[in-house]
Amino acid sequence: MRTSTLVVLGLFLATAAPARTIYVASNGDAQGPAPSVETRYDDGSADHPFHELARAAATAETASRNGEPVLIELAGGHHWLTPQEYLDPTCGNCEDAATAVPATLGIRLAGRHVRLTGAPDHTSIVHTRSGYGILVQDCDECAVTGLLVTGGVRDPDGRATDAAIVVQRSSLLVRDNILRDNIGDAGTLAEVVVGVMGVTGREGSRLRLEGNRILRNSWDGVALYRDAEATIVDNVIDGIDLALGRDAGGGRGVGIGLTWNARATVRGNRITRYWKGIGVFVDAQAVVENNVVEGVATWGLSLWDAGRGRPHADFRGNVVDSTGACGASIVRERADGPPPG
Repeated sequence: MRTSTLVVLGLFLATAAPARTIYVASNGDAQGPAPSVETRYDDGSADHPFHELARAAATAETASRNGEPVLIELAGGHHWLTPQEYLDPTCGNCEDAATAVPATLGIRLAGRHVRLTGAPDHTSIVHTRSGYGILVQDCDECAVTGLLVTGGVRDPDGRATDAAIVVQRSSLLVRDNILRDNIGDAGTLAEVVVGVMGVTGREGSRLRLEGNRILRNSWDGVALYRDAEATIVDNVIDGIDLALGRDAGGGRGVGIGLTWNARATVRGNRITRYWKGIGVFVDAQAVVENNVVEGVATWGLSLWDAGRGRPHADFRGNVVDSTGACGASIVRERADGPPPG
């Protein structure tokens, strides 16, 4: 059933033509946003594009729920988001998932058959200025492609699953994006330790991550939490800085991490200059094959029960080189029950 969801997602994205295209013009330059140029005539058409991505996303949600597949097309240039206070009603990586967590939000993408895409050569640059940069929530058969997403911030509450792209209760294709320089404030990082991820998949999400470059972000490149499933193929995840301890910079955390009961196929990725390579934790299950992990501070591959679960992974055909501790780590802390396998 879960595999069929991803197959249907791929077939839709390959064949479906949008019934409506919503155009979004840039709203600033590399230094920051321009004064608002929105007018009452702006309707998302080619002649009168929106200048705020949030407005386009809200329009797309309404249209898609009325049965129209929608393409949100960003012009080349800089797209500055306006961060909003957001109370996440659940916690992706807490002992109690029902814990509410304060965070900040750039935009929310929701609906059905909604595609958010950028201009050629990653010239559509989205500055999120928030913890949850692009929150894809309750979005069925949706896609984010061809963007450069940057400028994420670290929320003060360390329980917030800050990332360039956060996915909840959605089926989503993430293809050919550059997610880079999502670091956050050095003081906040020193206090809470956790940083800003590239992509995080959370409750009820089905993802395909393909051909992305996830560069110099201050926490995990890709993280999957409770009830998330993903196919993660042919991505480059490079921390660049390999910042250690509480120092601000890229490469902190795990290149690709699965925890709780997440499931994934992880194939053909390159992970370098991170604290850790590819980890499968608690009750997660994975096929991990034909990846390259090199230049990491500790281990390359890991299977860890965290003292409570029984993770399972098939590691096949991976290359691990130049680690600070070991190539592979298998740790069982739980005294009772079967070992991880």
